[in-house]
Amino acid sequence: MKIECILKREGGSVVDLGGIEYHFEPFTDGAHVAEVEDKAHIDRFLSISEGYKLYHGKEEPKGQPKQIGESTPVPAAKTESKPAGALAGSDELPPQFDINGKTVTQLEAVNIAFAASGLTSDEWNELDKSERTAKIEIALDELAEAGEGEGEEVPAEEVKTPAPAAKKPATKKTTKK
Repeated sequence: MKIECILKREGGSVVDLGGIEYHFEPFTDGAHVAEVEDKAHIDRFLSISEGYKLYHGKEEPKGQPKQIGESTPVPAAKTESKPAGALAGSDELPPQFDINGKTVTQLEAVNIAFAASGLTSDEWNELDKSERTAKIEIALDELAEAGEGEGEEVPAEEVKTPAPAAKKPATKKTTKK
């Protein structure tokens, strides 16, 4: 299946997914496309709607996916020397969310959860689907809490702003925050 990378880079994009290297090569029609045959990889790419979509043009990619390693997990040292590949999202979550009046894409939430996890991109992609979904949901909850504090919980930064109490005159003595 021909998959198009929406993000355009000079010379195309090279993505390592599960030990397979895909080159999204530039076509004359402006699309950057790779041939992807592995169903799990097709699903993964298409789950990142902000980065990939089906290619409906007539051109054919010249390059073929390359096996760059075993199907087993790649050692951390090897993944740290390369730019991070595509990060897996969650099929259980929608592609975007409305949080405090702002639209947040699943890709943005994935990037926040990934950064907080301390994992390599391969380790992240190999997480159990439910564990990865839970980490993404935690990132979404943190975004919601950091937003307008409507509701029960108010972030600590916002608590410091108002005066501590109206009963006492303002003094230099502030022991509670």
